[in-house]
Amino acid sequence: MDVNWAAESYREVVNECLGYRRQRRPRGVIKKLADSLRCHPTFIAQVLNERADFSPEQGFELCRHFLFSSEEQEFFLTLLMRDRAGTVALKGHYQQRLNQILEAKRDLKPKTQVEERHSGSFE
Repeated sequence: MDVNWAAESYREVVNECLGYRRQRRPRGVIKKLADSLRCHPTFIAQVLNERADFSPEQGFELCRHFLFSSEEQEFFLTLLMRDRAGTVALKGHYQQRLNQILEAKRDLKPKTQVEERHSGSFE
């Protein structure tokens, strides 16, 4: 499943992965996710309504549930940790890490395109 790299919070990523667009989520997806995380569906609703947070362990299970790649997993878990952070300094630390992840993601695309063009010219 593809992650929205422009997401502002982990909740936004979860909502998009659950199929939430401008309308309601598809029927039964909260229940399936709750079964996967071994928690009650109302807890997931509380998290998505910003009254609770997933634990890091639940965040990791979410990554497995949504079949995130290792890059997507790192991005999602860093979003989660930033949103859970209790101090401004810790939030700043995780925000810097997010900026590094996003910068690396942006830099990766042009480099791969340049390498592909060069590899064809040497043959």
